Amino acid sequence: MYLIYDDDPAHCAQLRTLLLSDPNNTEQDIRTASTEADAIRQLSGDTAVLFQDIRLEHDENGIRFAEYIKQHYPLCLIVFITAYTQYWENVFSVMPSGFITKPFTPEKVARVVLNINHHLPILRPMIHIREADNKLVSLPAADVVFIENENRRTQFYDDYYAGSKPAPLFSSHYSIAEIEQFLPSCFIRCHVSYYINMNHIRELRRYEMILHNGKSILISQRRYKDVENAFFRFTSDKL
Repeated sequence: MYLIYDDDPAHCAQLRTLLLSDPNNTEQDIRTASTEADAIRQLSGDTAVLFQDIRLEHDENGIRFAEYIKQHYPLCLIVFITAYTQYWENVFSVMPSGFITKPFTPEKVARVVLNINHHLPILRPMIHIREADNKLVSLPAADVVFIENENRRTQFYDDYYAGSKPAPLFSSHYSIAEIEQFLPSCFIRCHVSYYINMNHIRELRRYEMILHNGKSILISQRRYKDVENAFFRFTSDKL
């Protein structure tokens, strides 16, 4: 699902029409919101792209709302809508995946759609694992935050737990080293016994990473430089 958030309903309708008519666009579920409350109500983990005006109702700076999106929906691509260039220097804190300027034209929309089509498979790939019984298991990588080796099994979790452990999404007979062959490039091994999905990393510190949900994960000293380099390449590719 794509969501367009602009405080002018006419702009929302125009952009929606142009997106639906673009031959390279494959998403037909395109919704609109003209207030923050409506945008929040419609947002979900299935929201792949948010088109959002930088300058919103009551002269509100839309970058604040984009920061909220990155915290709660880190896998949602953000494309900023703007007619104002004075905000551009501040937008990179949320790593937008594109810009589209007003007035909208088919040519501008076409460029944004091609950019989205490039980024979405990177951000939302699938994990396919052939288990010992020849059963093929497919998991959306977006659903997996943390992968851990435990009791000779590799467990896939939808969150990094602190304290009591939740039930895993999936448990594989493969070792943590063997499981790497099935993982897309958004996963990085930051410890001898676990991987993390880099889409969920908000900040990298010395021997520590902070997730979008605020939780902290330690990085082994031996792997820190590899993690730092991988995360830099990963974030650079998303710009």
